Amino acid sequence: MRRLNVPFLAALVVPLSIVFFSIGGCSSDSDNNSGGPGTNDRPVSKAECEPKCESKAATCGATDAQAKQVCPSLCESATASQLECLQAKPCSELANIDSLDAACPKATPPPGGNTGKKQFGDSCVCPDAPENAQGYCSGTDAPCSADLACVYTGGKGAGQCMAENCCSKSTSECEKDPSLLTQCTRGQCKQVGYVGFYCSK
Repeated sequence: MRRLNVPFLAALVVPLSIVFFSIGGCSSDSDNNSGGPGTNDRPVSKAECEPKCESKAATCGATDAQAKQVCPSLCESATASQLECLQAKPCSELANIDSLDAACPKATPPPGGNTGKKQFGDSCVCPDAPENAQGYCSGTDAPCSADLACVYTGGKGAGQCMAENCCSKSTSECEKDPSLLTQCTRGQCKQVGYVGFYCSK
């Protein structure tokens, strides 16, 4: 999965400390958990991440223009657990971060890393999946490596290890309008049954 290599503050005109702390703090600081690395490291598309990032920035007092400048880069390689963490973070803890990884590190795999885990494009089986169902499984107990999901369309959970969802709207909308599909960082954007559109081999 592609990572953001350019130093965050050097790449942006408006630093995150301004975007997420432009009014001196959030009134909801005491109501939120600080968040942290999660186990759901499913990659999320920029279309899924950016609206939530912009909403969080607005909560912390950023203008719409500031949020729209920062969030596309911040969402470049975000995972589901990082996005959940960002939304839960108090604004005061976001004041001096220089990247999403600094505020919400990606989940650290257990000892042995992804040893034995399936890789992108490999066949996989989601345990306990109903017969002839469609869906996906991800996380530490899933068969695919931490940045992938096992997407299946039947056969008791038999499917393939795929990367992020690549439809910016609903599945039916993307079926009608291919321009709503987003670019994959690896593989090609393909429809997988009624589960949706995913980046796959």
